[in-house]
Amino acid sequence: DLLRWQGEHKCLAQLVNVDFVVMSVKVEPKGSHSGGLCQKLCTVKGYDGFTWTSEGCWLKKLGPGITSFQAQPLQGAYSGYACAKVATYLPWLTDEAQRHTLIGVGHAGAAPLAAATGSMLCVMLLKPYSADLDLVIEQQKLDKGIFSCVLAGQGSQPENPSTPTSMTN
Repeated sequence: DLLRWQGEHKCLAQLVNVDFVVMSVKVEPKGSHSGGLCQKLCTVKGYDGFTWTSEGCWLKKLGPGITSFQAQPLQGAYSGYACAKVATYLPWLTDEAQRHTLIGVGHAGAAPLAAATGSMLCVMLLKPYSADLDLVIEQQKLDKGIFSCVLAGQGSQPENPSTPTSMTN
């Protein structure tokens, strides 16, 4: 459910080993379980950003006239900005068969990063029957994440070992 919420609210990636330094900070005990939950609470409660560590969740506001946070290194910290307040509907898969049948990739609109840099290897590992599958399907439809690679291939190992692995290009 949290991954779906983050996708629908267009949450930006979290910065690893970074602390946002501000004057206005509120400790949020309900966000202490994960950086993703901390980011969600930051958004829902109207804050501008957050920092999460194993010690807890800190919600942060920018001061008047300030548009970005000052970042400083902090080992084990995850910081980020609030997500979009209004959700964008994403058609999540509910049919079990569709969850394991990825559509074709390598669209003309894919990012040309691999061509510009000479080569790139994009790899993604997923745990079967996890909430990650829904997120990956949506990333694939939108050519985001690993699917923004120009040349892509997919492989899957079905739950039943007697069924062969499938590959698509």
